[in-house]
Amino acid sequence: MSFRQGTRHLNLFVIFALILGMITAVSGSALQIEEQKHILVLNSYHEGFTWTREVVEGIVDTLHNSDYILDISVEYMDWKNYPSQENLDRLSEYYRYKYKDRKIHVIITSDDAALDFSLKNRAELFSNAPVVFCGVNEMGVASILPGYENVTGVLEQVDPGDTIKLAVEAMPDLKKIYLVYDNTESAISSGQLAISTLKKLRPDIEGISLNNMTYEEVFDSIDQAEPDSAVFIVSFYSDKAGRSMSFEQLCHKISQLSKVPVFNLYDFTIGHGAIGGSMLSGRMQGEVAADMALRILGGESASDIPISDEKTVRAIYDYNQLTRFDIPLHRVDSNSEIINRPFSFFKTYRLAVLAVFGVITILSALIIVLVIYVRRLKVAEKKLQESYKEMEVTYEELFATQGQLSVKYEEMKDIQEKLRQNAYNDSLTGLPNRLSLFENMQEIIKTKKDGLCALLYIDSDNFKFINDTLGHTYGDKLIIRMGKRLSSILRKNQTIYRLGGDEFIICYPDAKTMKDVESFGDKVIRSFTKPFAIAGSTLYVTVSVGISLYPEHGTNTEDLMRHADLAMYKAKAEGKNRYYIYNRDLQVEFDKRVKIEKNLRGALANNEFFLHYQPQVDILEGRITGFEALIRWNNPELGMVSPLDFIGIAEETHLIIPIGQWVLKNACMFLKKLNDMGHHNLMIAVNVSILQLLQDDFVDMVLGTIEEVGLKPKQVELEITESILMQSFQTIRTRLLQLRRAGVKIALDDFGKGYSSLSYLGQLPINTLKIDKLFVDSICAGKTKESFVDTIVMMGRKMGLVVLAEGVEKKEQMDYLLKHKCHRAQGYYISKPIPEDGAIQLCKEWSSQMENNSRLSNW
Repeated sequence: MSFRQGTRHLNLFVIFALILGMITAVSGSALQIEEQKHILVLNSYHEGFTWTREVVEGIVDTLHNSDYILDISVEYMDWKNYPSQENLDRLSEYYRYKYKDRKIHVIITSDDAALDFSLKNRAELFSNAPVVFCGVNEMGVASILPGYENVTGVLEQVDPGDTIKLAVEAMPDLKKIYLVYDNTESAISSGQLAISTLKKLRPDIEGISLNNMTYEEVFDSIDQAEPDSAVFIVSFYSDKAGRSMSFEQLCHKISQLSKVPVFNLYDFTIGHGAIGGSMLSGRMQGEVAADMALRILGGESASDIPISDEKTVRAIYDYNQLTRFDIPLHRVDSNSEIINRPFSFFKTYRLAVLAVFGVITILSALIIVLVIYVRRLKVAEKKLQESYKEMEVTYEELFATQGQLSVKYEEMKDIQEKLRQNAYNDSLTGLPNRLSLFENMQEIIKTKKDGLCALLYIDSDNFKFINDTLGHTYGDKLIIRMGKRLSSILRKNQTIYRLGGDEFIICYPDAKTMKDVESFGDKVIRSFTKPFAIAGSTLYVTVSVGISLYPEHGTNTEDLMRHADLAMYKAKAEGKNRYYIYNRDLQVEFDKRVKIEKNLRGALANNEFFLHYQPQVDILEGRITGFEALIRWNNPELGMVSPLDFIGIAEETHLIIPIGQWVLKNACMFLKKLNDMGHHNLMIAVNVSILQLLQDDFVDMVLGTIEEVGLKPKQVELEITESILMQSFQTIRTRLLQLRRAGVKIALDDFGKGYSSLSYLGQLPINTLKIDKLFVDSICAGKTKESFVDTIVMMGRKMGLVVLAEGVEKKEQMDYLLKHKCHRAQGYYISKPIPEDGAIQLCKEWSSQMENNSRLSNW
């Protein structure tokens, strides 16, 4: 190679390095504008607790080594010293003030108390951030996590078995192991696991449990320990007298008294007298939890990250303790860490020595290469002149490359601007998002001097069912179209934001009067009168709107949004497709709803539900044909709770699914009891929720329950309402057909209240039409609506359906129904809903009267 060629290669290398430097600088500038992430580290115990301190160090060091720009807040609940509700209430107030203006992206908790506190309060205090936990065992996870989403973490797996194995390997002549643990449930479990492992490994070694003792009794037992034995501190936080001592103090005290080796479960006891073993590391717990938090910051959902059961343990020994008890190093695991080992220059600086040796070797090789290179360089010098023209071409190419780099730089600036836009706009609709709403509202509130500022919280009434039946692709298209329709009705200074899902917020900052606000709310409702045409499907969508006003209903964005949200739910409760303006009474209703939901979650397990039964009779024959099962709830705190108050909440929380299955099974068992008593040819009617019908296993559950109880499918009738039909017709029709083919009867409840079910009657496998009480009430009132009863009876007969009138309360109503040949009736005129014993007695009385042919005359 010529000298000119070598120079050319050298120049190319320098230019390439300059290009890399420019790219690195551009990348660095891009990273500098990255949004700062806020992480809250919430600890159950105080900062002086060694375990907590090591967990925090593991978390913070791992987070600082990431590429994110982080703001890390560390809080300590000090639960060991202040385990009271008063402490939790004070912490809630403190955190509410401290983090009210700060967006929390991830919460990392250590130990049980912090996990429980964060889950219960994150929606209110911590931006509803995802939670990553550590320091919690399987028992704690099982008791805390049910009912919560967007949470993951690493289990604290205390495995005394590994330490037992290491102790047996290190001490082949071991005869006894004294196991020190207290009487807490987790400590006893760990102690028994240690004894079980010992029996499997070395049945000849005796395990002696030192539990249910005072500290003095433990110390006396250790002091009298026999040779060829060992001490294993499993878990001892407090003695039977209730006194507590830190792990380091306990380990240090026992080590001073003990004439035999002392093992421990936690690595922070190394240096305090523990010989070592397989020891749980708080730092490793923190590192794993921090890695999970970084994955969430990278875009993963906490719910998609499985809870880690990785063992966060270190195999570690104290050289001083090994020497003290004459245990040679070859008996311990070669992969273990050894601390306090005597200084050895080669071992201490082994890498440095090897590095120096490597450098000398490389330098020698380089010298040889350089000698060869110099010789070749002289030869290449002649050829260098010949490549001069090629160098000029290369320079021109580099100048062109520099121009391309300038273009790329401009493109990167455009990308950075787009990223900023994405931070303030919804990715699906392009509308401003929650972050934009909060920033804009802060400016509006700062400058607002007079007039009203209204927030309208808008939520569709049936979006979930569209998603469930047509799929999420249709749902996304509908959300986009909803956003465009709402945008089309806005006036000057009015702004629409998308919060997420099917929820939108409209800010009306310059309303002059309440009438202006009400007119605009009505305008929003009317804008959804026209259906949406999406991919060949016509979708009818209504919305419910909640309205809050500044400053009457709140002086900050959080309060205004929360109150508008409450008003929106009130609009839904009032019948949907309307707006509702917040008032103070809504908070009382909301608190009542929270109490009902809290108690409802344990009602089934606590056997608080029971059934009443209302008879259904054949009008023409004067006999009972069956009963409708009606659920009742008696709660120790709330007393008797009306179904009107709790059924809707049960559906929102999906608790209606297990509750509905309980109702079906107990109703069937009641009918089986009547059959066994000789009352045959009866049916049991059970109301069914839309959420039950949408379950994939609904048909199997119904048929399985009927078979398990011992009834025939034709003895069971499921009641559905018109509103259910309109929400998800095709899915429901398929499942009802499966049940009908199996013999189960289907009744259409509250017939006449809706406006669309007539077009579906011919397509549904129904047996019974239940005339709504509204029409039955009109009979005695002499209203023209009574003619609809005659029409429904006639239509039902022509279609081969059984027609049942519900809510019959007066003789005039029964005479009218008898005159027009309605098949069946139920209502207070016949009997109120009654307990099981009363229903059985009623069957006996009617059977007796049927034998005397007296019942028909009673009409």
